Amino acid sequence: MAARPLDRIVRVLWPKERAPLKIKAPCPICGAGLLLDAGEGTELDNATGEWIAIEINLACESEPDIDSGEWSEWHRWHYSMPYVDWLPIEQQILKAVRRKYHFAP
Repeated sequence: MAARPLDRIVRVLWPKERAPLKIKAPCPICGAGLLLDAGEGTELDNATGEWIAIEINLACESEPDIDSGEWSEWHRWHYSMPYVDWLPIEQQILKAVRRKYHFAP
């Protein structure tokens, strides 16, 4: 029986001109849509020679303008327990981004 070639991960280039991307996952606090940006922190994947994400940025669509009077209260509500509320979803989405996308050096 002939050996099967190893399955290779095929990543596409991060569409930075379309970022941030609206994703299907809802905000873990309020259920609004999430926006995803990535590519600011990358590392070289020695197995493929591609640059992959080591961090992502998630933003809630309900975030008010930072200069508005509502922002402070919104921020306290959305980030009162970031390791409980945000870290699990960030890690899950980071894994998906690392599987699907590569970045220009």
